[in-house]
Amino acid sequence: MENANDFKNNLLLPPTRIKKIMKKDEDVRMVAAEAPILLAKACELFIQDLTLRCREDDLTDVIMQSDNFDFLLDVVHGDDATDPFTLSFVPFYAAGGNNGKDGNNLDH
Repeated sequence: MENANDFKNNLLLPPTRIKKIMKKDEDVRMVAAEAPILLAKACELFIQDLTLRCREDDLTDVIMQSDNFDFLLDVVHGDDATDPFTLSFVPFYAAGGNNGKDGNNLDH
């Protein structure tokens, strides 16, 4: 039992918060005690894998190169994006924008 407590106490994501998110779904009535703990660990491993892959490549490229991340394509490309590599598609903060305060206009 000591190993189970160590596992639970060393999670980066709080299982109680994950349980609250799970219970927001009207179809979820009861959540097994282990479910939020396992989901927290799975999320940590997912984030770790994505982070390690992004060390050598751009996040967009990592998502596009791996079939495992196909569910993130809409997040990267947007639902109605025609060309995900145009400057207008890049979020303002990611493009180094400063709301036009220095006179540079990214919307040429």
